Amino acid sequence: MRILVVDDDEALRTIVGLMLASDGHAVCTAADGTAAIALYRQQPTDIVITDIVMPGMEGLETIQELRRLDPNVRVIAMSGWNPLYLKLAQRLGALAVLHKPFTQEELRRCVGTAATAPLRQPGDATPGAEPEALVTSHCYRLTFQGGRMYCVAISSAPFGRTTRCHARAVLYAIEDGQRDATCLLRPDGSPVTIVAASEGAALALAGQVLSDVCDAPVESVTECVEPPTST
Repeated sequence: MRILVVDDDEALRTIVGLMLASDGHAVCTAADGTAAIALYRQQPTDIVITDIVMPGMEGLETIQELRRLDPNVRVIAMSGWNPLYLKLAQRLGALAVLHKPFTQEELRRCVGTAATAPLRQPGDATPGAEPEALVTSHCYRLTFQGGRMYCVAISSAPFGRTTRCHARAVLYAIEDGQRDATCLLRPDGSPVTIVAASEGAALALAGQVLSDVCDAPVESVTECVEPPTST
């Protein structure tokens, strides 16, 4: 198979490339998401293995852009940071994940999983391209078993002349009652966002991600007038 490896660490790119090459795969590499997208546009690969924490276009954004270009792209996400990032990557379409550091056998197993895993079917919640203008906003408070609460602020806009829409969700952790909140951030300091084909899909994806974070099911979902004050 032809595999694209994306990581800003040159030494890691080299090591992963050598591991893959020893198993008979053809390997190309990129130092960040922007370069990876350019390479994939020129010649799609069978699998993309991408780091999450990178300068410029980081891994979560890279996965969403790859899926916008090719809904059938097969992605493996890798990271040595907070496991939340890998959970987010899976919700955004990664078929397998690798926790750094990993062995060649773990890499081999993930490649096999990504190569054979079923792709999302039409109608599933899948990330889509963000529209230029988001015109409708709604906020939802999600309460999880154990009492933890999060706010999901969703902006959406119609897509062309159809009834479909694209939606973007921003996640907030609610603290000190219901007034103060902390926006969940990526490693580069930008908000964690989830892009999906509709408001409902964005809310469902956000609920799944936050349920993983809390390790608890959602007990209730209520609509808010506005997001809590961000701190």
